[in-house]
Formats: sequence, C-alpha cells, structure tokens
Amino acid sequence: MNKQEREALSSYLKSLPRLADKNRDERVQKALSDDGFWYFIQTYFPHHIDKAEVETSAFRRFIHDNLYKLTKKHKKLSFTAYRGGAKTTTISQLFTFWELVRKHIRYGVIVTATYDLAEDIFFLFKTEFEDNENLIADFKIERPGIWRNDELQLRIDGHDCKITGFGAGGKIRGTKFLSWRPDYLIIDDLEDDEGVESKHQRNKLYRWFNRSIMKLPARKKPYTLIAVGTVLHNDGFMKRLEERRDFESRNFPLVLQFPDDPDDPDSIEGLVLDDPEIDGVEIMEEYRDDKDSFMSEYQGVAIAKEGLTFEDYVLVDRLPKCEIYSIGLDPSMGKKKGDYFGIATLGKKGDKFYASVKGYRLSPTKLIPRIIAQYKRYDKMANATLAVETVAFQEFFKDVLKRDAKKEGVNIAVKELRNTAPKDLRIESIAPLVNDGTIQIDSTNHLLIEELDSHPNAAHDDLLDALEMAYRIFRRGNKVDHKKAAKKVKKRGFEKFKKKYT
Repeated sequence: MNKQEREALSSYLKSLPRLADKNRDERVQKALSDDGFWYFIQTYFPHHIDKAEVETSAFRRFIHDNLYKLTKKHKKLSFTAYRGGAKTTTISQLFTFWELVRKHIRYGVIVTATYDLAEDIFFLFKTEFEDNENLIADFKIERPGIWRNDELQLRIDGHDCKITGFGAGGKIRGTKFLSWRPDYLIIDDLEDDEGVESKHQRNKLYRWFNRSIMKLPARKKPYTLIAVGTVLHNDGFMKRLEERRDFESRNFPLVLQFPDDPDDPDSIEGLVLDDPEIDGVEIMEEYRDDKDSFMSEYQGVAIAKEGLTFEDYVLVDRLPKCEIYSIGLDPSMGKKKGDYFGIATLGKKGDKFYASVKGYRLSPTKLIPRIIAQYKRYDKMANATLAVETVAFQEFFKDVLKRDAKKEGVNIAVKELRNTAPKDLRIESIAPLVNDGTIQIDSTNHLLIEELDSHPNAAHDDLLDALEMAYRIFRRGNKVDHKKAAKKVKKRGFEKFKKKYT
C-alpha cells in the first residue's frame, strides 16, 4: 500500500457513517463470538469485501467459518491459495484484527519475504486503527506506546498487546513484548520467485524458519502459527510445511474442476471455479498461455523439472501427415471429478512419432462417435490401429465401440492390451523417447503437457497412460502395410514410398 492508497483509504474511512451507539453491546457481542468472524468483517470492514451480503468464494467462506476452529485444534496451520483469492487480506489482516479485538493476542509477529512487504501489511493496520472510528469506538482501542510502520502497541478495552513486522532472514530471535514471547505468528508469502530457484537458498530459508521463527513462542504456553502463501516449487517452503506432521495444511485452488475438454478454446463447459464471479473464459486463456505459472499461482502445483520423469520434450505447432497411426484409449466413466478419458493419436513418420493426446470428462457413450470419426479420419490418410485395455469395463467398452462402428460400416482394427506391469513403470518406459524428442507433442495439448510437467507427482496421468498404449502398438510391430498405404498417399508413387520405409 503506497502513500496515495493509504491516504485514499484514510479519507474513505473518515467518510463512513458512525454506527448507532444504542446497538453497540449487541453488535460487539455478536462480533466477538466464536462464529462471528464474517459478521465482524461485514460490520467493520465492508470496504475490504466485494459484497457485504454474501461471500462468493468457497475458499474465503471456509476461512470465515473454520479458521478459528482450526486454531483451537492445531497450533500450526498452513494455507496455500490461488493468486487473487485475498488470502493476505482475509487471513493475515482481517483475522488478525479479529483476534486482536477478541484479546486473543498478547504479542503478534507477522513475517513476510521482505521488510517492505511487511510494511505494506502494517500500513493497513495503522490506517484502520487510526481512522476506522466504528472499530475504535466499539472495541475501545487506544494507542499507548510505540506506533511505527512495522510495530504497533495497542490497548484494547484495557488489554495491552503489540504486533511487529519482520522480513525473512532478519534478526528476530528473542523478540518480546514486555515479558511476553510471541503467541500469534503469521508467515505470509515467505518465499519469493528469485530465491526459490536455488536449492541453497531454499535450504537457507527453511533453516532460518526452524532456528528463528519456530523458537519464538514459549514452549509451555499456547500459541497460533499460520503460514499462508503460494506453492512456488515442489521443494519450496510451503511444500515443506505441507509435508510436516506438526502442520495442518490445506490447499485452495482456483479451478475446482477443469472443463470437460480443457484443450478446447471455444468451450468452458464443466468448468467450476472457487469463485463463480470470476471470468472462466479469461482463466482458461491464462491456463493455455502460461501453464507453468498458472498451476503454481492458481492451483498450488509447482512445476519443477528436477526429479521429474519427463525432464524435457519437443512441442510441435503443426503435426505432419504420417504414414501410419495408432490410437490409444484409456477409458473412464466420465464422472466430473473422476479420471479423464484419454485418447492418444500417435503417428509415425520416418524415425519420429507425433502425438496428439486429449482428455475428456464425458460419458463413454458421448465419446464413441468422436472416436469412430477420429479413426475414420486417420485410417483414410494411412493405416490406423486402435489400442485399448481389455479388463472389466474397458472390455465392455471395446465391444460397444466395435458394434457401433460396424453399424456405420467401419471395421475398426482393435489391438487388445493386457496391462500386467504397474502404470508408473509403463509410463516411465516412454520417458526416454519423449525426453530425446523421438516422440513429439502437439503444442495445443495443454492437459497432456500438465501431466508431463508434473509426473510422477501429477494429480492425474490418464493421458500419459493412453500415449503409452498407443506407442506399445508400434513397439509390438505395428508396421506400414505398403500396398494399402500406397493407395492412400496422394501424389506419391508406390515404389518411392516403399523404398523410403523398407
């Protein structure tokens, strides 16, 4: 918050009408109750929320309804939430205001990545405590001592307390307010984009946190520690907290459910966002423009190449026509929160393979016509073979697919696969071919690229599974039928074609 923003907020606060004194006792009692956080915000901080009547974000509703309950059960909490979700405003600032007026804080410490960021948070505290007359009057707030950009001493209805701001890495050990050690700690976006890239810096920050921050509270007294932030790296600060047994951790992504066809730029059908008032079309455009940043900033999934199965891959903006194709299917039931139905089309040209892999959360009956049309298209251009696992539901699906295709006069060449090896091992078997560019990827396959960028830590791997099955057909000897292919390759003589691929 810069000087101009602070002055604007100050002017706005001074212009607000005063709440009626006759309703004060009832109002204060309701705001101070254990389930009064949302009422407290509505009453004293309506200028920090979009709509005073209703909260549209599932994340913020959860915080309003459950954060205090969680602090009673767990000393240490960590929350990752999407950029723009107002996690700093809701948790680091508004919840801190509420706990202060409830006299639950004697000495609060707020730590951010830099001292300047801590000052930004404190500018809001200072302005509200100076100019929010309704807050000041209802909770009898006084300023008896220190009043700086990073340190505020308060007396709230006779209760003396203080909050102090620090930047990461600063001298913080041993800090006290009178005889009280910190009993309330907020860790807000402790890590930055630059520092997270270096393992040395990640380790240094985490050691400082353990040696300095974790040693601040008194051992035998109750305290609350809340960390909020964004997942910037699979080995970053927030991920390390998530893996600790002494922390209760929650992640709140923006996209609760991706569209039925995430790669279709013309449709967001099936998309569910944390806040329905956010523009879904714009969000999916951001996803396609910069998937790595999107997954980190919006979904709480950091993309870091080291230690991943697919360390590199080649993207192709336009797939070439190939002389032979295989289509791998990884069927699913099409449930909105279940697996994706993976459809992988893999073409071979020379010594290279070209993959176009899509994932859908649609019912198999809706996808069968699409699969038949896709098979007809590629079989018309060259040879096409379809591969599908044949166990339980998948075998039934295969039979229905062949039956429906036959009704359309299409005889689908189906290779039935029995997956005896574990899925991870099968997917890892194609990693060398993807990493060295033997298998190249359609650049519009955003869902597949997401799996490539996060396997084996991915939330799903259905498209990679389908791709492996499509490649397995080639590995088992799927070869060009030269006579059949020659009839389908326009403007190309059979002998020339045969010479090239024999």
